[in-house]
Amino acid sequence: MTQAICSDVSKGSQMTRTRSVALLHGLQNGGPVYVEYLKQSKAALAEGIEVTAFNVPEVTGMKAEDVAAILEMRVHDIGYGDVHDWNDEDFQAIICTDGTFGSQIQETITAVCVTHGSVPMPTLSPFFMAELMASYDVVALSSRSLQALTAQGMSDYRAGRRQGARPAHATAVRTDMRRTLCMPSLPMKNDKVHSASQSAIPSKGFTVGILPTYIEAIPANISLYNSIIPILKMILERFPQCSILFKPYPGDLFRPQIAQLCETLKTVPRVRVAAPDLNSAAFYDMSDVIITDGSTAGVSHMLRKTVPPIYFVPQDALSGAVTRSFVTSIEKHVLMCHSLAAIEAKIRYLTRAGREELFRFYQTYCDEELFRQQTQQGYFRDILDLRVTAPDAIVVDADGQIWREAAEAAE
Repeated sequence: MTQAICSDVSKGSQMTRTRSVALLHGLQNGGPVYVEYLKQSKAALAEGIEVTAFNVPEVTGMKAEDVAAILEMRVHDIGYGDVHDWNDEDFQAIICTDGTFGSQIQETITAVCVTHGSVPMPTLSPFFMAELMASYDVVALSSRSLQALTAQGMSDYRAGRRQGARPAHATAVRTDMRRTLCMPSLPMKNDKVHSASQSAIPSKGFTVGILPTYIEAIPANISLYNSIIPILKMILERFPQCSILFKPYPGDLFRPQIAQLCETLKTVPRVRVAAPDLNSAAFYDMSDVIITDGSTAGVSHMLRKTVPPIYFVPQDALSGAVTRSFVTSIEKHVLMCHSLAAIEAKIRYLTRAGREELFRFYQTYCDEELFRQQTQQGYFRDILDLRVTAPDAIVVDADGQIWREAAEAAE
């Protein structure tokens, strides 16, 4: 049930005491791509806030100096359990890009989770991974559909917890039955809104970027890894003028079957395998067309290059409720495909359509999905201030009820 935010929900302004913020890189084998979210978070913080950065090498697989090179600041290596020992005398707020750390943060600290991308994912979780974010005070979300599905997932998760259907986290130091603000933000990596087309797809000599999602994040019947060979054969045969850039998810490179796949693809003419440290922006710039299964990077590519991405969700995968919700939320904004023939047709469409026709996909997405009432600095001020009355804020309370600021304003 959706209700209006009541005035007594607010914890009050915290901006007067938020003077020390920790940036925590702790995403499992996420690689440098997810450090970029922390870099943009750092840039959005107000002047006068002291920022300290941390890396959990046993989780991320990265060295502090590598994280520091991206953040352009000193980074401290810590152990997973060290977060337990922090209190509000150390930091008033912690900003993470990994949902699992929320349960490890002391109650006295404002815990902020910055989500990845600007679109939902067809997750294995029936709660759109909201159960991982339920321990946070604030979740920053950069599209309306992502915000709505996350809030609904968190509501359903807490309802199940109330009914005893799901246990609490065994090692949690804070409760996940709390008030969580689902706060709007601009896209973390592509916050500029373009007024004109940024790129055109040549009919010859174009590059198709192929980007699978993390194996453990989505159902197996969606994963591009399971259909990569027939997709590659089709593209190479039907489009002899193009090349392919394959970028596996960094966390999957530790799997023997994915490592072997990459070695095999390196021997195929016109196919390149992206270096593990290739950042998102470089990959987008190198790819004229992008094909993904459920990765948020598909829409991120569109936000950068104003060209609609191709999403491939096989027909038999549509039986899953979460996958159907995902498809419904984005299909009008992207080129959704359910077969190899459809992928071929969409590639041909992209190479033949005019710049302005493709740009309209981008315009519609920005108009209907993005939050654009404030600068990113303004959104992060509201995030740290825990402003339940901020424009487009949604609160999911400890009982799982959803409260919308817009409804309050309409009363």
